[in-house]
Amino acid sequence: MPGWEAEWNKRTVSRRPYLKEEPEGQELRGLVRILGVVGVLLIPAVVVGEAVHSWLADAAVPPARETRDAYTPGFGKGDLAPDFTLPDAAGRRHSLSSLVHGDTMLCMLCGCDKCQTMQIYLGQMLRSLGPRAPHVISVSAAPPEQEAAWRRDTKLDQVLLYDSKANGSPVIELYRGHPCPRVYRLDADRHVTWIAPSPARLATLDLLGEAIAHNLGYRLPPGRPSREVPGTEAAAQN
Repeated sequence: MPGWEAEWNKRTVSRRPYLKEEPEGQELRGLVRILGVVGVLLIPAVVVGEAVHSWLADAAVPPARETRDAYTPGFGKGDLAPDFTLPDAAGRRHSLSSLVHGDTMLCMLCGCDKCQTMQIYLGQMLRSLGPRAPHVISVSAAPPEQEAAWRRDTKLDQVLLYDSKANGSPVIELYRGHPCPRVYRLDADRHVTWIAPSPARLATLDLLGEAIAHNLGYRLPPGRPSREVPGTEAAAQN
């Protein structure tokens, strides 16, 4: 063996004395120690990296508006009304966006006496407004088979769509339609211009009727007292 190779091996062995005894096993243990140190150093770096990545991902997505309570929808005045697609009594499906072409009253109904009473008086008010009256779209949890009787009793010209109770009435839930009835007003671009107060916050159904009348710019009959009703700002269209 050339002299330089012998000298190199001699120096290597002197620096790594474990090579003198069981060189293969000692080298393996040395490699394990090195890998252990590397692992200890890498684990915190990976954890920190994941935390930073998660924080950046959360920061890139704007938080959704939180609903304050069971009666306040997750959207407000000025927001785009959530779109949905539901069937009519004949089973034809319609989206809200395809039906809203102008000033629109959007009603959430279950089909009870309170819903019917509200729609009877809404029909009377809208007929008195003539061409200024908004269109009406109603979402009902009642059976579609009752539509003919509903139209006869309310005398309200409207589009009726059906949100199945069997499926949990998801659209009515989205629009906080319980307790019923619930009324919204939308502009031609489907933005919310007014949200009627929830019946849960009102002492009587009359107060809901007064809130709707005020929003429509409808004059209440003479002698009827004017009462302060939450959510009764007049709409900009009137």
